[in-house]
Amino acid sequence: MIEGLYSVIFGTPQGNVGGGVVVFRNGKAQGGDLAYFYDGVVRAGVGDHVEADVLIRKYQEAGESVFGNIPEFRLQLKGQVAGPRFVLDGQIVGNPAARITVQFSKLADA
Repeated sequence: MIEGLYSVIFGTPQGNVGGGVVVFRNGKAQGGDLAYFYDGVVRAGVGDHVEADVLIRKYQEAGESVFGNIPEFRLQLKGQVAGPRFVLDGQIVGNPAARITVQFSKLADA
């Protein structure tokens, strides 16, 4: 699987707009950035395919997400894992127009 500590860069159709860190361990994805923390699950699919369902919650007033000042939302992400760097694409659950691309770069083993 993809267990480890990763840096992440968030992108929207307007470009790369933020970043943070994520730890993948035992089917869970947890991490955060300056204003939000992330808590979710990761499922392995066929081959190198993975899917993630992640709840994003604001914990710090000074800052906003790539989608604006939203206190809480869920992301569904999916894609192929190919080594220590990979990209997952997705959207806010219930809002398919709110698209996101997340670039992962492995920093350390978990």
